[in-house]
Amino acid sequence: MITLNTEKGLIRVDSWGDIQDLAGFEENLDPSDHKLKEILGNYTFTEKIRCGLSTCHSPHNKGYIVSTEDGYTTNIGQLCGASYFGVEFNTLSKRFDRFVTESENRATLREFDIDSVQQQVSELKAQEKGANWANSKLSPFKQNKFPTISKALSSMIKTRSNQLIITVKATVQEVEAIEAAQNVTLERPHYVERPVAEIAGLEALYDENDIRELVVIQLESNLNQLRDADINQLSYQDLEKWAKWVREVDSLVSKATQIILFARVFLIRENLKPFDRLGGSYDESSAFTSYIKQLK
Repeated sequence: MITLNTEKGLIRVDSWGDIQDLAGFEENLDPSDHKLKEILGNYTFTEKIRCGLSTCHSPHNKGYIVSTEDGYTTNIGQLCGASYFGVEFNTLSKRFDRFVTESENRATLREFDIDSVQQQVSELKAQEKGANWANSKLSPFKQNKFPTISKALSSMIKTRSNQLIITVKATVQEVEAIEAAQNVTLERPHYVERPVAEIAGLEALYDENDIRELVVIQLESNLNQLRDADINQLSYQDLEKWAKWVREVDSLVSKATQIILFARVFLIRENLKPFDRLGGSYDESSAFTSYIKQLK
């Protein structure tokens, strides 16, 4: 890929022949006879290109198109450019690379269809059993409204296991089997942990899957900020930040869609009913019963 800075702005060319056709192009330039003027472009190829300096000709994959003060043009690799033209080349190449990055990032933001993404986010929020619904229905678990259940969920999330485990009094046969296997004597009563159900959609509660954080902050808030920004006045750092975010938008929307699907599976009455077996206080049990009754 070749990037050239022209009077019409940055352009891309694919053929090395286009470089060889540039005015004053010289494939055998003696750097001792010429003074570097500016960098006209850069290039990256899978196949190596021979350096245009007569004292080098080293093959390289990445380099620059440069012009001299007396009107010649040639190509040089980054290392040989620094070797033969020193600090001046390093300064010009860094400036050019920064200019290219800034121009590409600004173009990315100008081409970004903010209205289309805004519409997608609005639909994600407002649709039946969408982001707003998921956030509302998941919030009791995140706000510890059901302490016993939240404790169990926290353990399941930590281990990334969808197995709901309860602690129950071991039977006589279980105690005897443990004692025989481990050659120990256990106190009575003895308690064991037992898996009682597989809870689907647990991913909806993973910390990295916070639907409100994703939709309201990472998507909606950023869309509003970018809409209000003057792209022409953004700093290099802001352009870099926003261009990176724009390139990630599709994956963020896809992630939000997937989290909503997790929530729809998790927030089903039959899926949550096994948590009744954890016990808890009367008030907690009553509150949880009331909660799952309004789920389908």
